[in-house]
Amino acid sequence: MRPICVRQLVNAEADSDNRVIIDGKPATQVRLVGLVMSAQVENTYMGWELDDGTGVLRLRMYNDDQGNPKRPDIAAGMYVRVIGNAAKYMSNKSKSSSLIVFDVRPITDFNEVTYHLLEIVQTHLLLTKGAAKKAAAKQGNNAVQANNSNNLNNNNSVLNAGGNAGGNGQQLNLDSINSASASAQGFTPVQQRVLDVFRNNVHEGTGITIDAVCKALPDLSPHDVRQAVDFLAGDGHVYSTIDEHHFACTDM
Repeated sequence: MRPICVRQLVNAEADSDNRVIIDGKPATQVRLVGLVMSAQVENTYMGWELDDGTGVLRLRMYNDDQGNPKRPDIAAGMYVRVIGNAAKYMSNKSKSSSLIVFDVRPITDFNEVTYHLLEIVQTHLLLTKGAAKKAAAKQGNNAVQANNSNNLNNNNSVLNAGGNAGGNGQQLNLDSINSASASAQGFTPVQQRVLDVFRNNVHEGTGITIDAVCKALPDLSPHDVRQAVDFLAGDGHVYSTIDEHHFACTDM
């Protein structure tokens, strides 16, 4: 489900299957936030005009099976969050845009308006620049991991030799190294492992679920994973995407 603004939909192209294309990717199910300018009750649907500051878009929500409007409470002057299917159609020999709504609700916390705009920018940058950045980051991470591996092997050799010479035969504790590395970045080992899962799983801006993180880290309890996600979200390292269960990493 893509967060978009009205201008993106108005300026979008359609592919051969008549799917809306925004930033080079299909955007069928989308989410908009804006001010309802007018509302109309028709025989088979309710219609609204939504203004989000970038343009005005006509919305349509069809009545239920009994012919009754699904959201008669949505009126002019209300800020709303809208989810629906974006479409392009021919009107007077030119292509126009529309949104068939399947969910709409009033906004009670106006921080959601700002948050939606930030999501639009983040998703746009991810789709237009994220692929190259992700490839470069992956290449850099591989080099860092290889270097760290060599360093750990060297440290193992030194410590094992020293331990054997002293008669103790002590081995290097990798958990201690991971713990020290995480602490140096301000994370506990659990928080670091959870963050690494998000960093390694970027899915078109929708992020991954907490359940998926739990499956990737079966030795951790769901409670510990949830606490780690709450910490990372509060500290700005991950953010919720399409709902309170999906999160994505901010430093992609």
